[in-house]
Amino acid sequence: MEKIQLQISLSDDELKTAMSRYHYEDADFLLFSQVYGEIMERLQPVGMYVYGPFRQEFPEAEEETEENGCQVIVSLGGWPDRLQEKDTSRGMLTESFMAECICTELLLQAYEDMNKKIREKYGLWVKKMLFPGGELPLESMEKIFRNVSQEEVHYNQCYVLSPKKSVAYLAMLTRNKDEICAGICASCARMDCPNRQLGAGKGAAVNMEKDHHREPMWPDMSGVPLPYGYQRIFHRNTAEKESVRGKKDE
Repeated sequence: MEKIQLQISLSDDELKTAMSRYHYEDADFLLFSQVYGEIMERLQPVGMYVYGPFRQEFPEAEEETEENGCQVIVSLGGWPDRLQEKDTSRGMLTESFMAECICTELLLQAYEDMNKKIREKYGLWVKKMLFPGGELPLESMEKIFRNVSQEEVHYNQCYVLSPKKSVAYLAMLTRNKDEICAGICASCARMDCPNRQLGAGKGAAVNMEKDHHREPMWPDMSGVPLPYGYQRIFHRNTAEKESVRGKKDE
């Protein structure tokens, strides 16, 4: 098992982009950045993985890869959970929700840095990520945790992870750079999602590099299902709009 300390952070511009994504106003920037500072003070993001063949153990992945792959566990550590619990117990619900939004962005960067580290070590690109409860049976989490022997992250009988800002997945690898995904939204069919990243889809990586003169914020990712709480954040406004639209149609 390999263990990597992940290097993640958000610039002021990225914080402002996150604020816009979660529908905060410019006036909220000071508090938003203060919450970010609290999170970063004691954040310990880590990635743990094993590299090698796994087709026999995970037959669902057989058609997805021609190379060896990685079984991966990524976590932001326990500090964000403790911080949110403290804020909630004090009635600081605004700060607690801001922390959830910020940790969403940091977890996405953790994916990015994990994939970058894999690419640097093995010379292979992550073309797709398969998740228990998504492309893989939920019970496959047991195999991943058995193979990636570690003590930082645990799951209960319902396969809920602790710390909460953690995820387990299989990373499909490729030697063909053209097969990597442009970003988190590239394989999502929800074109009407208000949180969709601009330019996501075919050729998005090229367009984003031209527009921002940097790598895409979330490269090497495909079909990434976020934990339930994060899904509620990303799709909350769409659900609200659909609810309102349904009432109007009645």
